Amino acid sequence: MASQDHIALLKSGVRKWNKWREENKAAQADLENAHLWEVNLREANLVSANLVGANLGGANLGGAFLQGANLEEANLGGADLRVADLRMVNLEGANLSGTNLGGADLEGANLRRANLWKANLPEANLGGADLRGTNLDEVKSFHKTKLDAAVLRHIRTNWPEKLATVWDAATKNWILDEALLEQIKNPGWPGWPEEEGQDRQP
Repeated sequence: MASQDHIALLKSGVRKWNKWREENKAAQADLENAHLWEVNLREANLVSANLVGANLGGANLGGAFLQGANLEEANLGGADLRVADLRMVNLEGANLSGTNLGGADLEGANLRRANLWKANLPEANLGGADLRGTNLDEVKSFHKTKLDAAVLRHIRTNWPEKLATVWDAATKNWILDEALLEQIKNPGWPGWPEEEGQDRQP
């Protein structure tokens, strides 16, 4: 269960949090299931926060601003990171199994060796992300995910069904869109249409 003291400290500001982490390097930041507490991390400003090795399993970080944060070896299993700002974040070796990253901005993020087992990445921005050593085989969905051309080609060649797996609101489950899959397999498929992004500021 999450430590209320840790959550309160994190919500008090990144400067205080980073100072505490610097002075308590051996302590584990336990924020597991943080969304269960009165203090919520949804849309929190955690820009450049030091969250190395933090336990954020199941945390609600939807819409949070984590640009430039250090989450190396952190546990984010089952966390909600929908539309979170994760630009330039360090997620090397992080556990992202079952994490919902729908619409998240991961431009320039370090995802080396990250565990993406059953992670959901629909409509996320992975342009420029470092995916070396990361197994993309277990990702549930790359539907409309913005990927570097080489990564998109790799996924399209090996796992085209991951590009055509979409969320069905009626059944509340992921389903394979067979018609979309046929389009993706077509040699003339142009890729996802370019959409104008909006810059987000914390």
